[in-house]
Amino acid sequence: MITQITQLVEHAHGAMDFLRALLVLVPIWWMYAGYAWLTNNVRVTWQMRLVLIVAMAGFLVMVLAIPEVFGAGALTFGLSYLFVVVLHLGAFALKGQGAAKVAIFGVTPFNLGASALPLKAIHARKRRFQLL
Repeated sequence: MITQITQLVEHAHGAMDFLRALLVLVPIWWMYAGYAWLTNNVRVTWQMRLVLIVAMAGFLVMVLAIPEVFGAGALTFGLSYLFVVVLHLGAFALKGQGAAKVAIFGVTPFNLGASALPLKAIHARKRRFQLL
């Protein structure tokens, strides 16, 4: 992940490009921290290990889309981020406990909204080209 974001920074030509790299880093880091919180909150069984392996596959797809995240890779990035968010929410819904479970459901709208942003950007770009 860091290597891919470093490539965004390496090819940056101005402040806006650095901001774009930050816009990619923040949601990935947020969900990474969310999974750390999940594993600290639940007892890790073989089912939870399976969830974590599947989530890592989602993160891998997300990272592979980073070089083209503001172009052709936006859909891949958005869908894989949505996958990771929904998997995280599902794991907390099934295995979460107490205040942590309540807190996760409090930030769920923000997580889902963040995953919808790349998808919304694609829709807006496609619509703009149809109008031309």
